[in-house]
Order: sequence, then structure tokens, then C-alpha cells
Amino acid sequence: MIICIAGKNDIAVQGTRFILEKELVSKDNLLVCFNLTDDGHDTFQPSFRRFANKNGLQECLIKDLFDIKQLVLISLEYDRLIPINKFVCKNIYNTHFSLLPKYKGMYTSIWPIINGEKFCGVTLHLIDSGIDTGDIIDQIKVEIGITDTCRDLYLKKMEAGIKLFKENAERLIKGEYVAIAQSHEGSTYYSKKSIDFNNISIDLNKTSFEIHNQLRAYIFPE
Repeated sequence: MIICIAGKNDIAVQGTRFILEKELVSKDNLLVCFNLTDDGHDTFQPSFRRFANKNGLQECLIKDLFDIKQLVLISLEYDRLIPINKFVCKNIYNTHFSLLPKYKGMYTSIWPIINGEKFCGVTLHLIDSGIDTGDIIDQIKVEIGITDTCRDLYLKKMEAGIKLFKENAERLIKGEYVAIAQSHEGSTYYSKKSIDFNNISIDLNKTSFEIHNQLRAYIFPE
């Protein structure tokens, strides 16, 4: 069996380290795929590329995986759509930083704050041909504090995502899990175009609570 971790930041690093430490697969059968923005240098998050190079892991491209029959591909903050119709294997999973079916798509640490949500979360799901529409395997709920910024919430989700992966990694590899179809009720989606970061404005014709939410939703210095 071949396992590939595709992604970035601490969740990809910690997920891959967990697989190595637990010896869920041999090092020779563990592949890694990096986001385009990963230049091998740590920032406020560790570089997945740097970690992989330091540990002698084999890099690949998504297209290199299409014809592998015994494959488990896990996306941990991977930044591109995965064309599942090109794979002969369907063991393809994603960790999405929202409580699906709510907040499919982009900016999952911004829109819940703007919308005044008290909770959000992280979801482990199968990848299908849609955007974050695959059957749900497991979730962790995350509380949104009244003063949490976008950065605060992202880091909370990162911690929850790492925990979620570790709790399910062995079951994913063995295929011993139950997946439940997403409900259409309560489903929401936000595209990349839903926020123009070059033209952010605060709408002051709102309540103080709504203005407060707008401000903290855009606080992410990095």
C-alpha cells in the first residue's frame, strides 16, 4: 500500500510524523505532495517541504498517483482540487476546516466570525467530484470565542484537525470507517471571489456586534 499526504502547515507535518512514529506504513511507501506556496522555509507555521526533506521522504505530484491501485491519499490543507475521476483508487480523503455541510469552499475562518457563529469545526470526509461535498467520516466541534480573530480561529482549527486526523488515521488506511452522506439542509458555500482582499471595507451601517465581527474576521497579520 502507498500512502500520500498532500498539504501544508502543522497539520501536514504532524499527520506525517504520526504515520512515521506509529509505523502505519513503511517509509518507502510514504509519499508527500506540497502546496505551490511552500518554499521550504518555516513561517508562523512549519514548512511541510522542509520537514519532508529533513526526514528523507519522497516527493511526488498528484498526477504521479493516478495509476496506483493500492493508494490512500489524504489531503491536509492541500490547496488544489484533486481530480478524483483520474484515479484508479478511490481512497481519497480531505480534512476541511468547517463543520460540513456548512461553510464549504473558502475562508472558513472568516465567514463564521462575520456571520456571528458561536461554533464551527473540522470535518474529515471523502473527496468526490464536488467541492467539500463528500460523505462525512468524522468531525470535531470548535468554539468561537467572542474575541477570537481569524488567526485565533484558524489555529484552533489546526489543533482540532491534527487531533481528528490522529484519531482516524489507522481506520482510513485500513478502510474501517463509516461515512455518512451530507445533508442538503444548512449547507453553505463561499467561493474564492466571496472576499476581495484588495478592497476590504467595514460596513459601519451595522450593529456594534456586527462591526466587531467584521473587524476580528480580518485580523490575520501573516
